[in-house]
Amino acid sequence: MLARAYETRSQPHRAAASVHSGRLSYGANEHVCTVFNISPWGAWVRLSHPVEVWRTVTLYIDSVGALHCRVLWQRGDTIALQFVQDANWVNGKILAFPR
Repeated sequence: MLARAYETRSQPHRAAASVHSGRLSYGANEHVCTVFNISPWGAWVRLSHPVEVWRTVTLYIDSVGALHCRVLWQRGDTIALQFVQDANWVNGKILAFPR
């Protein structure tokens, strides 16, 4: 008999499919980036600059404001970010995104 998988997240996964321009800031560096996938737990961004894995960064999106993150991985120009802020707060901001 197969065990059933149950959703254990406090919020359902809701990724915003629209693309947003943003800025990624860390240390004295700030670079323009493209946010192409975002959820209450993190985001994928396109950035042509290397960033250290586990580095703490701030993602600025005009319609949201500042989101504090850590870098999970970078493959080419794609970076996976994990938000360190409350998922419920981030989810409220994501739902307010203009589509």
